[in-house]
Amino acid sequence: MGQRDSDVISQADADHFWQTDKLAFESNDKVVINETLKAADNKLHHYLSVKVPCHFKDDCKTLIGFSTDVTELYQLKEKFEQLANIDELTGLYNRRYFFDNANREFNRAERYQQALAVISIDVDRFKTINDKYGHPIGDQVLVKIAQLITPTIRAEDIFARIGGEEFSILLPNTSKLESQKTAERLRHLLDENPISIANDICLAIKISLGVSVLKAADTSFQDLYARSDIALYKAKSMGRNNVYLID
Repeated sequence: MGQRDSDVISQADADHFWQTDKLAFESNDKVVINETLKAADNKLHHYLSVKVPCHFKDDCKTLIGFSTDVTELYQLKEKFEQLANIDELTGLYNRRYFFDNANREFNRAERYQQALAVISIDVDRFKTINDKYGHPIGDQVLVKIAQLITPTIRAEDIFARIGGEEFSILLPNTSKLESQKTAERLRHLLDENPISIANDICLAIKISLGVSVLKAADTSFQDLYARSDIALYKAKSMGRNNVYLID
């Protein structure tokens, strides 16, 4: 009672709240708004604020406001959004996220005449691993592959598990030569790093990779992706543990 905003909260936060207070005064109507502030614990807190202007006899501008901390709801929302985009087993992006973003990257590459490439990856003879060691070991192999490749790709690349033992990497602004070199580097990475699993299991994992790059004739990302799938089939038909770049 009897204190200014800045007596209770920081001046920066008081200034922030004043901006939304002004909206209520200027519109002379109730305002419902989401506000985000950094609290004393240095963490972001989210508030749902309702502000209503009031006018008393002395014509003094007055506002009644209620702010409810909805940080936990925001965190749950972010978690649900993450779960919708992340492959539960490997922690990579999932098929849905990959294609949603790939379509956007395709449109951007076409608009600005930029290069775009896709690498499709399949684990060679993965069924044999599942049959010999069981699906839990097979799952651990997929996790280890994801952990091995992830640190080696660029921040702007989109690495996703498409399904089963199949992965894809979208490479924005990447030429035919660069994408082929990347695929060969990944093939050598798996070739030279046997995967160790609990219970003293060490597996020499091989991968096949199909590479495609954006063409002027492509009408959608699906055209580009379909060629990488054909290239992957070619790589496997050549004896596996191969890279095939399709023209």
